[in-house]
Amino acid sequence: LQDKIEEIDNIFVYNLLLSINNQFGRGKLPVGPKSTIHEYLHAFSDEESYADEEGDDDEYETLPQILIIDQFEEILTTNLGRWQQREDFFKQLSAAMMADPQLWVVLSMREDYVAAMEPYAHLLPGRMRARFYMQRMEERAALDAIIEPPKKLHPPCTFTEDAARILVQNLQRVRIFGAEEADQTHIGQFVEPVQLQVVCYQLWRNHLEDSDDPDPSDITVDDLVRLADGQDLSLFVNNALGQFYESVLEEVLAEPAAGHAALAESQLRDWFSNELITKDKTRRSVFRGPTTTAGIPNEIVRLLENRFLIRADTRFGAAGYELVHDRLVEPILRANDAWREAQLRANPIAHATYRAAQTWAAQGQPEDQLYRDRQLREALVHVDSKTIDDTTQAFLHTSEEAQMKRDSE
Repeated sequence: LQDKIEEIDNIFVYNLLLSINNQFGRGKLPVGPKSTIHEYLHAFSDEESYADEEGDDDEYETLPQILIIDQFEEILTTNLGRWQQREDFFKQLSAAMMADPQLWVVLSMREDYVAAMEPYAHLLPGRMRARFYMQRMEERAALDAIIEPPKKLHPPCTFTEDAARILVQNLQRVRIFGAEEADQTHIGQFVEPVQLQVVCYQLWRNHLEDSDDPDPSDITVDDLVRLADGQDLSLFVNNALGQFYESVLEEVLAEPAAGHAALAESQLRDWFSNELITKDKTRRSVFRGPTTTAGIPNEIVRLLENRFLIRADTRFGAAGYELVHDRLVEPILRANDAWREAQLRANPIAHATYRAAQTWAAQGQPEDQLYRDRQLREALVHVDSKTIDDTTQAFLHTSEEAQMKRDSE
């Protein structure tokens, strides 16, 4: 695999073209290690034009094409060893635009990376002067996102503004650093759109299941209370966000990258509980290394970022990651605690071994904490070597070596 990567002339061009081909090219257009943006887009346009000309229209019209590159900051944050190829990427993009007047390019990126693009601005037509700032979602926009879509149903449904405001303010909750009370929170300025979508989806599904009317006409504050089983709405929001967290973990662990990295579910959950969340239940940033971020392969971290569970953090001048919002802290901790309890009930010996391994590693791998004799034999029987994390594997391997040394004496 490394030899094939070395054959690629420009890793950024290759990844872009591969992404376009996988999503829109239907696999018909080959992407090779020496493919260029202009050549590929020209072939892609010819392919699309041929498909259009097969229609019934007598007249053929050439329409503008827009290439939208999302998460464009990754040209700065990935493949750091290929940084010299960034300039060539911009030159190729410029050449493609100059060759095709009908080609427009939209680069979408986080605002904290815009300044880092300046050294390359002169390489593109217009020097990237046409810029549009996309404001993060504030309360009014979040209210509209909840209230307006149900109005378009047939028959229309009313989501009252009072109910929507309660829901939005719950999602705006942020923890205040330095507050006199450890659990003190305040209404923050922004709402995370993905969290809003997750909570509203769960709310709507529960509302339909709970209603005798197949076409419920409205959702009120009383409905929110009922759907939360009469408890604080925070419980309902926590459950919805917890389900979102569980679904993301399930998707990521099913990815081939997780299998290649031998990533155990327990290892990933501990990463969230111990690395991204402090003992005071606040978010914590972890710095990204060349290949791993706080022990998790960067390829896995990117999958989590792409699913909006974590986000890149550059506030301290170095690349890192953090949870997308304070509102995820409690749901994640609750979900992980519930998972560990289930694991303990299902396989108490394996779970106890995992905990012993974490303690052993955290305290500097003392020999007196290694398993021995019957305890070691039981652990080797009950622990699945294919699913355990590296720390537990090292713990059992070291315990076995120490046991063999004792037996030979």
